[in-house]
Parts: sequence; C-alpha cells; structure tokens
Amino acid sequence: YFGAKTKTLQKRTKGHAKIIFGKLAALIEGSSNVIVMGHRNPDFDSIGACVGMATLIKNMFKGIDIKIVADTENENFKACTSRLLMLADYKDIFIDRVSALEYNNTETLLIIVDANNMAILESPELAKNSFKKVIIDHHIKKEEFDDEPEFAYIDPSASSASELIAEMLEEVLPP
Repeated sequence: YFGAKTKTLQKRTKGHAKIIFGKLAALIEGSSNVIVMGHRNPDFDSIGACVGMATLIKNMFKGIDIKIVADTENENFKACTSRLLMLADYKDIFIDRVSALEYNNTETLLIIVDANNMAILESPELAKNSFKKVIIDHHIKKEEFDDEPEFAYIDPSASSASELIAEMLEEVLPP
C-alpha cells in the first residue's frame, strides 16, 4: 500500500506569478480596454479578485480603461464594497451588465475571476459576446468552455482567486 504518507508540494512559486503576469500583460497591451467580471451574488473573494486585478492594471498599464461588472444593488456587493466605494479610484469603476455589453468591442479583453462556469457569471451574455477572454480561478474546472479563452489560469491548490491575483501584485508592483 503506497502513497498514504505522501506530502503535497506547493505548486506555485514566486517566479510562476511573473510568468502568468507576462502572458496576461501581452493580452492587456493588445487591448483597447479591459472588463473584469466575477460571479453573480459576489462574495469577498470575487470582489477582491476583481478589485485586485483592476488595481494591477491601473498601476501597470497607464491609459487602459478598466471597468468591473457588478450588480451594485446586490446586498453582498454593498456589504463587501461599502468602504471601497468611498475611495476616488473606485468610485466610477463598477458598471452594470447592460453597460458592460455596450462597453464591449472587438478590442476589449474580458478577465473572468473566481469562476470558470459561464452559467454563474455576473453576465453570461458578456462572456458569450467577448472576443478575448482570460480566466483566473481556483475552482476545479468541471466542463469545457464553449469558446476557449485566450488564456486560463486555473489553480485548485490556491485557497482563493484573490490569492492568485495577490501573488501577481506582490511580484510585479514596485514596493
């Protein structure tokens, strides 16, 4: 009987976050704007991952317009963002799903965080109508995508999508 005492190894390293960011950076640079989206009925992980990604893009790519798709009337959203919305940097960053569809064009990059199941997204219509998609998630992938994303970073060994994005923030933003 083998394997009962096998230790798990950490799969991610600091260098890994830089490699992931490098792939993401190439897609961002080739885009006119970026939309970040999590899942419906957002929790702290979904909102934190969206805000972390927006912060990363704002700091690393000047001139790229970025929006986060969210149901601002949702009670979870209100609870998670009550203090955040007081900050000037995040006052106008959240848009609803209808505005997101209007904001989307052929040069828009959609970054989906904390979800890889299209049915639970804040706006499945936006995902279907986006030309370029990236998925960053910590949930196990259960089904194939209808349209393959440009890049998918799915790591079930992470405790949250926020953790994956925080690792990128730590590696690429100046101290």
